[in-house]
Amino acid sequence: MSRLPEIAGRISVYSHESDVAMYLSMAVNHNERLGREGADNKANAILYPPATFRSVDCTGVRDYNWLDPIDATHQYYRRSPKVRGDIAAVIGGGAVAPGILALSGS
Repeated sequence: MSRLPEIAGRISVYSHESDVAMYLSMAVNHNERLGREGADNKANAILYPPATFRSVDCTGVRDYNWLDPIDATHQYYRRSPKVRGDIAAVIGGGAVAPGILALSGS
């Protein structure tokens, strides 16, 4: 992650508070994961400045079956039409303000 700003002008980090895979990774690797709390975490703000990194909290998105299968909370980036739409807008070069965004809705 530390070298991403060298190759990209803007970076979006999507996170989900209940991401089962992130909790498992933290337990196995004994460290915090950026995907758990996003780039807006105070400890991460120095490493990932808001002018470059956009933090997108997907915890409130419920437009897909987020309880089945067990790793559904880790698959929100591909299973949720709302999150996929946001990713497509970013990739498509749409005007996206840096900082913190919370996606929600059903």
